[in-house]
Amino acid sequence: MKSIRLGILDDEPRILPEPKPTIGLMEMGGSSINFAFRPWVKVEDYWDLFFDLQEQVKLRFDKERVTIPFPQRDVHSSAAVFFIHMDRPLILL
Repeated sequence: MKSIRLGILDDEPRILPEPKPTIGLMEMGGSSINFAFRPWVKVEDYWDLFFDLQEQVKLRFDKERVTIPFPQRDVHSSAAVFFIHMDRPLILL
């Protein structure tokens, strides 16, 4: 994934050549791995580039088939389930 982000940075003319961008593992989340992706830019380019890079990273990850996991939760209930089947109530315990 680092090479994908470096490729995006190489293609972006608004990123300053010096100092070099910072790219690294920021933290291990509960259901994520968070990377820091911090290039140096002119102040007036910051927000436009910030949003453009977010979009470029997402599109490039999709192209490279990098998937992003989302938290999931299973909910179990011990209550009775009530269905209507063929116009007659059916209770499942």
